[in-house]
Amino acid sequence: MECASCGLDNDPSATYCARCNTLLLAPPPASAPTIYIGPPARSFPLLPALIAVAVVLLFGVIGIGVLLVRDRDREPIPPAAQPGPTAVVEATTAPTPAPGPTTTTQSPQEEAQVVDQVLDQSTASRAKLNQAIDRVNRCTQLGAALADMRAVGDERGRQIATVDAADLSAIDSGSLRSSLRSALQAALQADEEFVAWAAPTVSGGCGDTAARTAAWERGQTYSKQAQTAKKRFVALWNPIAASLGRPQRSTQKI
Repeated sequence: MECASCGLDNDPSATYCARCNTLLLAPPPASAPTIYIGPPARSFPLLPALIAVAVVLLFGVIGIGVLLVRDRDREPIPPAAQPGPTAVVEATTAPTPAPGPTTTTQSPQEEAQVVDQVLDQSTASRAKLNQAIDRVNRCTQLGAALADMRAVGDERGRQIATVDAADLSAIDSGSLRSSLRSALQAALQADEEFVAWAAPTVSGGCGDTAARTAAWERGQTYSKQAQTAKKRFVALWNPIAASLGRPQRSTQKI
């Protein structure tokens, strides 16, 4: 450090000059840099700002609450129900019952006349069937013979319907109708088998086959059943017919 009095360059740590014993003065400290302090920032009132923030927050909370309430109250819409399989109801057709006996009040003579008419029709059908069978046996007029057999079947059906619907309450307790119906039903079944026996001859000739023979035998079986039922009917009918002046019958006349 240089002495200001004598100019001696002293030790920097010395307090006094080694030559003139003058108090050495430390160099003035470096001046601190000048700090520029600008004008104070413009201040805003704090309370209005806080109020504005609080209002915004309040409205936000209210809005969230409304949305939550709406979501809670909104019921979920169930998915559209898929149409199930359509149940197929099958309609069951009940069989048509046979017409019951009429309930008109008739005299015994009138009821007996209805029975006699059916017996006459049945006798004619039986004769037609026997003639058709004879033609087939002789292998002649086969088409006409087959047509007659089928017509006999239709006639038998109508005769059965007449017996079912007839009022026989004045002359019958039930057995007379039952035995006559059984005879006609067996005769109808016999006719159906004779049709099956005759039909192959129209296109295939008159030779016997196993199928024709079987049909013929079934027809004979039903014919015997018809004869048995006719005998029961005759035993019931002839006394009634005699009391009313009606003609007597045999199994050949039914």
